[in-house]
Amino acid sequence: MKTLEHLLAPMRIRNLEIANRLVMPAMGTMLGNDDGTVSEANLAYIDRRAAGGAGLIINEITEVHPLGAASPRCLGVWDDKFIPGLTKFAAVVHARGSKIAMQLHHTGRENFMLQRKKKAVGPSAIPSHIFGFLGAPREMTLEDIEETIAAFGSAAVRARNAGFDAVELHGAHGYLLMQFLSAHSNCRTDQYG
Repeated sequence: MKTLEHLLAPMRIRNLEIANRLVMPAMGTMLGNDDGTVSEANLAYIDRRAAGGAGLIINEITEVHPLGAASPRCLGVWDDKFIPGLTKFAAVVHARGSKIAMQLHHTGRENFMLQRKKKAVGPSAIPSHIFGFLGAPREMTLEDIEETIAAFGSAAVRARNAGFDAVELHGAHGYLLMQFLSAHSNCRTDQYG
């Protein structure tokens, strides 16, 4: 076991002191209220996870924009109305001695609900491999892109104001940030292509 001792040693990421090197990654629970606010079930779930002793917990995807919400029960952070619940969420984790990071997310074209309503957006009007049968998303305008960039920035500020210690950008699984990085979903010819 001597070779694993470092797992329980504290570590520092810039100014963030973490009690150990155990990290609980983001896992979708869909326990939020229908409006994206934190529910009592969210608080009970995260308290049980934090009781396990992980030094850092990354919460599930938290939506930065209403047109990027994966489902009605995903947590939101696109408006100040979410801060009170998120503050309780962070406080529960801190009470157990862990740090908390918020995973910022936008679905882009990979959104069944918005695709059905013809409201999904993406870097280009290229159909999703998963939801392509519903048609192509609307190509984001430069204004849409700037609004989304600002939404990620505002979400990070709200996370800090709610007591979160860090943020993580969800740039995988075919969601919006990854869509901008892939020729399978981005054929723009401007500065975002």
